[in-house]
Amino acid sequence: MKKKILAGVAVAAILSAGAATPAFAVDYFVDGTKWSINDFADFGISQVGYPEDTAPYGAYSGDKFALRVEDPNSAGSYLQLDCATAATATVDSDGDQFVECNDPVDLFNGDLTWDADLTIFSGDYRGLVGRLTYVLTNASASPLTLDLRYYADTEECSSGAGNIATSSGDLIADTSDSWLLCNNDNDAVEGLVWGNQWATDVSNDSSQVNPTTCDLCYIDNNGYALAAGQSVTLVFFVYTEGSTAAGATFGASDETLISNITSYFDLNTLGSSRLWEGLTSADNWTVTASSSAEEPALANTGLDVSALVLAALALAGLGAVMIVRRRAKA
Repeated sequence: MKKKILAGVAVAAILSAGAATPAFAVDYFVDGTKWSINDFADFGISQVGYPEDTAPYGAYSGDKFALRVEDPNSAGSYLQLDCATAATATVDSDGDQFVECNDPVDLFNGDLTWDADLTIFSGDYRGLVGRLTYVLTNASASPLTLDLRYYADTEECSSGAGNIATSSGDLIADTSDSWLLCNNDNDAVEGLVWGNQWATDVSNDSSQVNPTTCDLCYIDNNGYALAAGQSVTLVFFVYTEGSTAAGATFGASDETLISNITSYFDLNTLGSSRLWEGLTSADNWTVTASSSAEEPALANTGLDVSALVLAALALAGLGAVMIVRRRAKA
């Protein structure tokens, strides 16, 4: 696909449709990190973490991360994905927070139905990685072509260092990338992860000072074709953590954070990690689930999770290993 950065996209265009319904955020705490989720109108992630150097991680990310659909009757206007009632929230046995949209509101007079959920990962991911999963279905008897937008308002990544890494190894987010990591002056890095089979356009708010930063990103897939009755699964991630390179008291170096996001979203290993748990495949990724879900190596210790588990069992004098069946996504 042709690489390009499109500048001069009007912010008003994205707000002109579907914005009349207010979105109210509900806070969830995972391993000490606060996630504010729009679990009613405009389902998605509102903000993550705390401002400045607040413990435990000094992470602070964004104003909005969500999928939107262009209105076929109004070019440049994008419709929110709204839940008719507040989402259902549960906590898994492993501490992961699961938030599921209730009663998704159909679009296009019922021709497009959908479902969505969010998982915030505990344990070795320390409540700093969230996964948005959307399932879109063409409920009509005819083919349906969609222009889709992963809308990422990162709030302040136009200040400070801006982009510090992309999956392709440069500093410009374009259609060759599957993720972007940026660092701002508010003591955080923000990782936007959209998949290696997604972007046909990557564009930025024209008010940005530096075109290689991402204050307001539109990561689009234009001309997404759905046959009658066809469903697609789309998976997006947000990774956020405090950065000592920006002065955070509770953060890590940019080099460590780049290493983390590179490891977490490696196409060769993502399907066998817990980040892919409950999924088989996703249409915006060339990733397939494997038979086992592995934890990442523990940051700052270098210890493998299995070693810690065995040590804990030995100390407790337990003679058996309990196998906990993880939730499978319906």
